Amino acid sequence: MDEEIKERDMQPVQAYEILKEQLTSQDSLIRQKVLGLFIANSVLLVAFFMSTSTGNFEVFRLVLVLIAIVLCLGLVLSLSFDIRAKWRSIDGLKKIEKAPDFTYLKGIQSRPITDIEQGARLQVKYRWMVKIPDFFWPLLPALFLCVWVLALKAG
Repeated sequence: MDEEIKERDMQPVQAYEILKEQLTSQDSLIRQKVLGLFIANSVLLVAFFMSTSTGNFEVFRLVLVLIAIVLCLGLVLSLSFDIRAKWRSIDGLKKIEKAPDFTYLKGIQSRPITDIEQGARLQVKYRWMVKIPDFFWPLLPALFLCVWVLALKAG
């Protein structure tokens, strides 16, 4: 019975590969959401400014602004959760890299994925400073949110 349990337990290398793939997909998802934010806000801004130059489109402008505000709020929350999940994956990778299975990386003077993730951006003395750029992604939709609230007040 103990052998069955050991066979079901995931080896550190397997867990590491799964978390590494998850980290890659989380980065991709964050980029896709930011791209979607730019595309959606660009279309909405063009429609909004076109409606201000012609005729009486007060309801249309109000609907555009409300759609944009909901979109930005949703992306702020979504990107915040994605960044948090990314940090959890990096923490999981750090824990796994402490296993004896990964000592060969130090022997060949290679850097584990978390060292690359945290050190390639900037060699810093305090590791918490590396997470600061990740705060930018949720702030981007918040900036658009401010633009839309100003457009709502101006309209």
